[in-house]
Amino acid sequence: LINARDAIEEKWAQAGRRDGEKKIILKTRVKDRNIMIEIMDTGIGIPKSILDKIFEPFFTTKKVGKGTGLGLSISYGIVQDYDGTIDVETQEGVGSKFIIRFPILLEGRNQNEDPKMERK
Repeated sequence: LINARDAIEEKWAQAGRRDGEKKIILKTRVKDRNIMIEIMDTGIGIPKSILDKIFEPFFTTKKVGKGTGLGLSISYGIVQDYDGTIDVETQEGVGSKFIIRFPILLEGRNQNEDPKMERK
């Protein structure tokens, strides 16, 4: 959410924009045995040239003192720890959408998991 806010503010600062809307949209739903969380913004979008780096620790496009480059890296790690996935859809100048999926657990286990298998 912080990155979404910063992307919107950067878009407005770069273009001197006062038209359009500043939006961060958060949606949750259940789909295909997964809990889905979608975070969308009307910010600057993510350039394709850096898209493969955004989850790396200490990677940031922010000015010195504005970001550590750890937010997305930590988020990615947490999602992975809970057998989830995180995907990004983005368009420069339009905004980004992060889609986080967590498998639904029943009786202490993942629905996709073999009930005979024990978790480590």
